[in-house]
Amino acid sequence: MNILFLILARGGSKRLKNKNIRPLGEMPLIMWTINHAKLLSKTNNIFVSTDDPKIKEISVSAGVNCPQLRPSELARDETKTIDVVIHEINCFENKYCKLDGVFLLQPTSPFREIRFTSDALSIFLKEGNSIISVTNIKNKNNNKNKSAYIIENGYLQKVNNSKIYTKKIEKYLLTGSFYISTVKNLKKRKSFFSVNTTPYVINNKMLSIDIDYIEDFEEAEQYV
Repeated sequence: MNILFLILARGGSKRLKNKNIRPLGEMPLIMWTINHAKLLSKTNNIFVSTDDPKIKEISVSAGVNCPQLRPSELARDETKTIDVVIHEINCFENKYCKLDGVFLLQPTSPFREIRFTSDALSIFLKEGNSIISVTNIKNKNNNKNKSAYIIENGYLQKVNNSKIYTKKIEKYLLTGSFYISTVKNLKKRKSFFSVNTTPYVINNKMLSIDIDYIEDFEEAEQYV
Protein backbone atom coordinates (compact mmCIF):
# COMPACT_ATOMS: atom_id res chain seq x y z
CA MET A 1 0.00 0.00 0.00
CA ASN A 2 1.13 3.52 -0.74
CA ILE A 3 0.69 5.49 2.48
CA LEU A 4 0.90 9.25 2.92
CA PHE A 5 2.20 10.26 6.36
CA LEU A 6 0.52 13.60 6.83
CA ILE A 7 1.20 16.26 9.47
CA LEU A 8 -1.25 19.18 9.67
CA ALA A 9 0.27 22.28 11.27
CA ARG A 10 -1.63 25.52 10.91
CA GLY A 11 0.20 28.72 11.79
CA GLY A 12 -2.57 30.40 13.73
CA SER A 13 -4.14 29.04 16.89
CA LYS A 14 -7.08 30.53 18.73
CA ARG A 15 -6.37 28.85 22.07
CA LEU A 16 -2.55 28.78 22.21
CA LYS A 17 -0.73 31.20 19.92
CA ASN A 18 1.91 29.73 17.59
CA LYS A 19 1.76 26.42 19.44
CA ASN A 20 3.21 24.34 16.59
CA ILE A 21 6.50 26.26 16.69
CA ARG A 22 6.50 26.87 20.43
CA PRO A 23 9.67 25.32 21.95
CA LEU A 24 9.08 22.08 23.82
CA GLY A 25 12.40 21.14 25.29
CA GLU A 26 15.12 21.89 22.78
CA MET A 27 12.99 21.93 19.63
CA PRO A 28 9.73 23.30 18.24
CA LEU A 29 6.62 21.31 19.04
CA ILE A 30 6.18 20.15 15.43
CA MET A 31 9.65 18.61 15.35
CA TRP A 32 8.60 15.93 17.83
CA THR A 33 6.08 14.66 15.30
CA ILE A 34 8.33 15.09 12.27
CA ASN A 35 11.06 13.06 13.97
CA HIS A 36 8.60 10.29 14.78
CA ALA A 37 7.21 10.21 11.25
CA LYS A 38 10.77 9.67 9.97
CA LEU A 39 10.91 6.48 12.05
CA LEU A 40 7.79 5.18 10.30
CA SER A 41 8.43 6.10 6.68
CA LYS A 42 10.86 7.32 4.08
CA THR A 43 10.86 11.10 3.97
CA ASN A 44 9.42 11.26 0.45
CA ASN A 45 6.08 10.03 1.84
CA ILE A 46 6.02 12.48 4.76
CA PHE A 47 4.18 15.72 4.01
CA VAL A 48 3.58 18.74 6.23
CA SER A 49 0.53 20.84 5.42
CA THR A 50 0.77 24.42 6.66
CA ASP A 51 -0.09 28.02 5.83
CA ASP A 52 2.88 29.33 7.82
CA PRO A 53 6.26 30.06 6.15
CA LYS A 54 8.07 29.46 9.47
CA ILE A 55 6.58 25.98 9.80
CA LYS A 56 7.43 25.27 6.17
CA GLU A 57 11.04 26.34 6.80
CA ILE A 58 11.31 24.07 9.83
CA SER A 59 9.82 21.14 7.89
CA VAL A 60 12.04 21.52 4.85
CA SER A 61 15.12 21.89 7.07
CA ALA A 62 14.12 18.62 8.74
CA GLY A 63 14.15 16.90 5.36
CA VAL A 64 10.42 16.31 4.87
CA ASN A 65 8.11 17.60 2.18
CA CYS A 66 6.21 20.87 2.39
CA PRO A 67 5.82 21.73 -1.29
CA GLN A 68 3.39 24.63 -1.03
CA LEU A 69 1.58 26.69 1.54
CA ARG A 70 -1.99 25.71 2.30
CA PRO A 71 -4.70 28.00 0.83
CA SER A 72 -5.98 30.55 3.33
CA GLU A 73 -9.52 29.20 3.11
CA LEU A 74 -8.20 25.91 4.52
CA ALA A 75 -6.36 27.55 7.41
CA ARG A 76 -9.18 29.12 9.39
CA ASP A 77 -10.35 28.34 12.92
CA GLU A 78 -13.51 26.75 11.54
CA THR A 79 -11.73 24.68 8.88
CA LYS A 80 -12.43 20.97 9.25
CA THR A 81 -9.46 18.63 9.44
CA ILE A 82 -10.98 16.29 6.86
CA ASP A 83 -11.22 19.10 4.29
CA VAL A 84 -7.49 19.71 4.61
CA VAL A 85 -6.76 15.98 4.41
CA ILE A 86 -8.79 15.60 1.20
CA HIS A 87 -7.06 18.65 -0.26
CA GLU A 88 -3.62 17.21 0.46
CA ILE A 89 -4.59 13.81 -0.94
CA ASN A 90 -5.71 15.44 -4.18
CA CYS A 91 -2.54 17.54 -4.39
CA PHE A 92 -0.34 14.49 -3.84
CA GLU A 93 -2.21 12.31 -6.33
CA ASN A 94 -2.25 15.02 -8.98
CA LYS A 95 1.50 15.55 -8.69
CA TYR A 96 2.82 12.08 -7.85
CA CYS A 97 0.72 8.92 -7.75
CA LYS A 98 -2.41 7.32 -6.34
CA LEU A 99 -2.57 6.76 -2.61
CA ASP A 100 -4.03 3.82 -0.74
CA GLY A 101 -4.05 5.25 2.76
CA VAL A 102 -3.30 8.20 5.02
CA PHE A 103 -1.55 8.07 8.38
CA LEU A 104 -2.34 11.37 10.09
CA LEU A 105 -0.02 12.54 12.87
CA GLN A 106 -1.02 15.66 14.79
CA PRO A 107 1.84 17.83 16.10
CA THR A 108 -0.24 18.65 19.19
CA SER A 109 0.45 15.10 20.39
CA PRO A 110 4.23 15.20 20.72
CA PHE A 111 4.86 11.97 22.64
CA ARG A 112 4.63 8.63 20.83
CA GLU A 113 6.35 5.25 21.03
CA ILE A 114 7.36 3.56 17.80
CA ARG A 115 6.23 0.16 19.09
CA PHE A 116 2.65 1.44 19.12
CA THR A 117 2.59 3.41 15.88
CA SER A 118 4.40 0.73 13.89
CA ASP A 119 2.07 -1.92 15.31
CA ALA A 120 -0.98 0.16 14.35
CA LEU A 121 0.44 0.57 10.85
CA SER A 122 0.99 -3.19 10.57
CA ILE A 123 -2.61 -3.85 11.60
CA PHE A 124 -3.87 -1.36 9.04
CA LEU A 125 -1.79 -2.88 6.25
CA LYS A 126 -3.15 -6.30 7.13
CA GLU A 127 -6.81 -5.51 7.79
CA GLY A 128 -7.51 -2.25 5.98
CA ASN A 129 -9.86 -0.88 8.64
CA SER A 130 -9.64 2.65 9.97
CA ILE A 131 -7.57 2.82 13.15
CA ILE A 132 -7.69 5.66 15.68
CA SER A 133 -5.67 6.03 18.87
CA VAL A 134 -7.69 6.32 22.08
CA THR A 135 -7.09 6.33 25.81
CA ASN A 136 -9.21 5.59 28.85
CA ILE A 137 -11.01 8.76 29.89
CA LYS A 138 -9.31 8.54 33.30
CA ASN A 139 -5.94 9.34 31.69
CA LYS A 140 -6.99 12.81 30.52
CA ASN A 141 -6.74 15.76 32.89
CA ASN A 142 -8.31 18.22 30.47
CA ASN A 143 -11.55 16.96 28.94
CA LYS A 144 -12.82 20.26 27.57
CA ASN A 145 -14.89 19.79 24.42
CA LYS A 146 -13.91 16.12 24.21
CA SER A 147 -16.37 13.53 22.90
CA ALA A 148 -16.45 10.19 24.67
CA TYR A 149 -16.43 6.80 22.95
CA ILE A 150 -16.95 3.19 23.93
CA ILE A 151 -15.71 -0.03 22.37
CA GLU A 152 -18.41 -2.42 21.15
CA ASN A 153 -17.59 -5.70 19.45
CA GLY A 154 -14.03 -4.50 19.00
CA TYR A 155 -14.99 -1.28 17.23
CA LEU A 156 -15.13 2.35 18.29
CA GLN A 157 -18.58 3.81 18.89
CA LYS A 158 -19.46 7.36 19.94
CA VAL A 159 -21.34 7.66 23.21
CA ASN A 160 -24.95 8.77 22.75
CA ASN A 161 -27.69 9.55 25.21
CA SER A 162 -29.36 6.16 25.21
CA LYS A 163 -29.72 4.37 28.54
CA ILE A 164 -27.25 1.62 27.66
CA TYR A 165 -24.38 4.10 27.70
CA THR A 166 -25.28 5.48 31.12
CA LYS A 167 -24.17 2.20 32.64
CA LYS A 168 -20.67 1.66 33.99
CA ILE A 169 -18.99 1.01 30.66
CA GLU A 170 -15.36 1.95 30.02
CA LYS A 171 -15.25 5.23 28.13
CA TYR A 172 -12.43 6.48 25.92
CA LEU A 173 -11.22 9.72 24.39
CA LEU A 174 -9.35 10.23 21.13
CA THR A 175 -5.72 10.99 21.92
CA GLY A 176 -5.02 12.86 18.69
CA SER A 177 -1.81 10.88 18.31
CA PHE A 178 -2.73 9.14 15.06
CA TYR A 179 -5.57 8.43 12.67
CA ILE A 180 -5.23 5.90 9.86
CA SER A 181 -7.66 5.24 7.02
CA THR A 182 -7.91 4.18 3.43
CA VAL A 183 -8.19 6.96 0.88
CA LYS A 184 -11.34 5.30 -0.41
CA ASN A 185 -13.00 5.68 2.97
CA LEU A 186 -11.80 9.26 3.42
CA LYS A 187 -13.20 10.35 0.08
CA LYS A 188 -16.46 8.46 0.50
CA ARG A 189 -17.31 9.20 4.14
CA LYS A 190 -15.35 12.43 4.62
CA SER A 191 -14.08 11.04 7.91
CA PHE A 192 -11.35 8.87 9.43
CA PHE A 193 -14.18 6.88 10.97
CA SER A 194 -15.44 4.02 8.85
CA VAL A 195 -18.19 1.44 9.28
CA ASN A 196 -15.70 -0.55 11.36
CA THR A 197 -13.17 1.66 13.13
CA THR A 198 -10.59 -0.15 15.22
CA PRO A 199 -9.55 1.63 18.44
CA TYR A 200 -5.86 1.47 19.29
CA VAL A 201 -5.86 1.81 23.07
CA ILE A 202 -2.84 3.46 24.68
CA ASN A 203 -3.42 3.85 28.39
CA ASN A 204 -0.44 6.01 29.14
CA LYS A 205 -0.88 9.54 30.48
CA MET A 206 2.18 11.02 28.77
CA LEU A 207 1.39 9.43 25.40
CA SER A 208 -2.17 10.74 25.62
CA ILE A 209 -1.31 14.42 25.88
CA ASP A 210 -3.11 16.50 23.24
CA ILE A 211 -2.15 20.17 23.39
CA ASP A 212 -5.06 22.57 23.00
CA TYR A 213 -4.56 24.90 25.95
CA ILE A 214 -1.63 26.35 27.87
CA GLU A 215 -2.20 23.89 30.71
CA ASP A 216 -1.77 21.02 28.22
CA PHE A 217 1.56 22.50 27.11
CA GLU A 218 2.68 22.93 30.70
CA GLU A 219 1.82 19.30 31.35
CA ALA A 220 3.90 18.24 28.33
CA GLU A 221 6.85 20.26 29.61
CA GLN A 222 6.90 18.12 32.74
CA TYR A 223 7.89 15.10 30.62
CA VAL A 224 10.72 16.75 28.70
